[in-house]
Amino acid sequence: MVTKSKQDAIIKMTGHSDKTISKIVNKLKALIYYSLKDDDMKIGGEGVVVELGESKFGKRKYNRGHRVEGAWVFGGVERTPEDVAFYSSLKKEMLQLK
Repeated sequence: MVTKSKQDAIIKMTGHSDKTISKIVNKLKALIYYSLKDDDMKIGGEGVVVELGESKFGKRKYNRGHRVEGAWVFGGVERTPEDVAFYSSLKKEMLQLK
């Protein structure tokens, strides 16, 4: 994600307005989202090492460490430069790895 401080740095470097940079950043985020959203890529295979990871993204309420609503994001990385897959699920139990 591009944070506000990073957007400010882009504005200073390019000389474009905050509105222009925000539009460009949002279009890039959408492009990345839609390129990964419905990709049915399969990774792995015989003799191929695949690393899996999981994270839950959400916001803590009042900076406390209690449970929060959010989305689970699962990732798999094949040890070749071209194969990466990401999957998201609102409930951890809903995801089935095939």
